[in-house]
Amino acid sequence: MQDVPEGYEILLTVQGRTWTWTLRRPAGIAASGQAPDPETARRSGLFAAFALSALARVGARRF
Repeated sequence: MQDVPEGYEILLTVQGRTWTWTLRRPAGIAASGQAPDPETARRSGLFAAFALSALARVGARRF
């Protein structure tokens, strides 16, 4: 399994047949979504974490 980028935490919860992923940072919730199974929820959370991490790095460069 792939590690989550530093500063992010992925939480998975299930309600009925739907899995919810929540991406948290120390400042609060950064993103969330739903998936049909836990593996898809985890992959979706990882994608969001890496995308937000990359955007933060680009923003820090101040082109």
